[in-house]
Amino acid sequence: MNPLQASPISYTIVRRFCAFLPGEPEAEYNALETESMIYRLRPDPKFQDDAKVRLPSRNQKQITCLVHFIEWLQNHPRWNEYCPDNVDSALKFVRSSQ
Repeated sequence: MNPLQASPISYTIVRRFCAFLPGEPEAEYNALETESMIYRLRPDPKFQDDAKVRLPSRNQKQITCLVHFIEWLQNHPRWNEYCPDNVDSALKFVRSSQ
């Protein structure tokens, strides 16, 4: 399935995190949101139980979309250089919730 067809959250993710060119004000703001999302998706071990309770409240299509997005981040030059370990941890955490 095309992740863009998965759910309305797919459109939101693509629009919010992928649609702006570097240097545009929206791109810088969205980079901060992306970084924040990465850190929230790789919670400290003492907060993992709480995060695991919240994440399954998403349906399978939304989690699949999130996995695809994090995989995209792994291959994105900015995130692959800036915080690859955090992106990998986020992907591992989200996959463990599937």
